Amino acid sequence: MTKEQRQRIHELVEYAISLEEAGDIISKNLMVLAEQKKRNNLRFTEEGRKELEALFDAVMRNMSLAFNVLVSEDIESARLLLSEKAEFAARERKSRKKHLKRLRDGDERSFDTSDIHLETLRALKDLNARISAIAYPILYRHGQLLETRLVESVDEEESEKLTRSSEISSNVG
Repeated sequence: MTKEQRQRIHELVEYAISLEEAGDIISKNLMVLAEQKKRNNLRFTEEGRKELEALFDAVMRNMSLAFNVLVSEDIESARLLLSEKAEFAARERKSRKKHLKRLRDGDERSFDTSDIHLETLRALKDLNARISAIAYPILYRHGQLLETRLVESVDEEESEKLTRSSEISSNVG
């Protein structure tokens, strides 16, 4: 085999592992949460249910896109997949904030389903991340992805500003 073929096999094995992890998220997290919800006869608020359904639909769309990327190795589709992954994370954060607002507002159903709602959000986000993983090696191989997202160097003055900003954020939050 050529070096490129060995690399592709390695990428496929890594993605197979990601898909196995995705299956675990479904069977060990989402199914357990669904059973708990059913067993305790709990119902999400209408808004919370719609948020979770929309995120689930997004995961399904991303799964379809990911399998297209897997087969085609299309760079633009891989870029779109990572863009959708980032958008998904933003939607997950927004749903979590809305849920917490419902809790603050005293919505009783939000209290009853809070753990399940938040765990479902986390599981969907993790599931989406595992599915989207196929894009990384393809984009990296084609020079479309940086090795790291960390800033290479920060001068001392900028570092002090970042440290102060971080301290202020942690004291406020």
